[in-house]
Amino acid sequence: RYAVWAKTPGYYDAYKAARISAAGQTKQVTLLTKVAKGIIHGKAISKADDSPIGGVKVELQKAPGMGKTDPVTAVWTTTSPDGTYTLFGIDKGSYSRVRFSKSGISEYLAAGPIAIDNGTVMELNASIDVYTGSIKGTVKDQSNQPLAGVIITCPALPDLMASTFVDGTYFIPNVPLGKYYLTFAQPGFVDFS
Repeated sequence: RYAVWAKTPGYYDAYKAARISAAGQTKQVTLLTKVAKGIIHGKAISKADDSPIGGVKVELQKAPGMGKTDPVTAVWTTTSPDGTYTLFGIDKGSYSRVRFSKSGISEYLAAGPIAIDNGTVMELNASIDVYTGSIKGTVKDQSNQPLAGVIITCPALPDLMASTFVDGTYFIPNVPLGKYYLTFAQPGFVDFS
């Protein structure tokens, strides 16, 4: 007993068992297989520091139909925390763009035409501008005197930390857009948020 196995680009693998019972016997085997669909995969990263961006919506879009103005999304997914994504099961055809979007980042468009054939596997990475702001201020004691060395942290952003200068001022650059609570701490004083 033997198995005939067919592996063809653009198609799913197919196999069929065949039995040859006599010397010199020829056996005709017909295999039926399905056309494979396309895949686009890649990673969304910050243009500033190449760090991964999770939670980005990735949409493969077709041009708008007659009388329409907005592109039509064929398939979509969201990037994982490490910035990776995979769009599976893409039908054969021509697409106008891949759109990457998330609050706090600039929209990134990979313009087409993007041709998907049966079995196409395409890598498409996006280097995206991440909108950031800064936080600055002055810390003073109850007698309105500046406090130096106050440690400033943000529970929602564990990597964010700063301290006040001699004149009580602080500056925290590159803070992702959002609403945050800061904690101010210094020995001899009550923590303040």
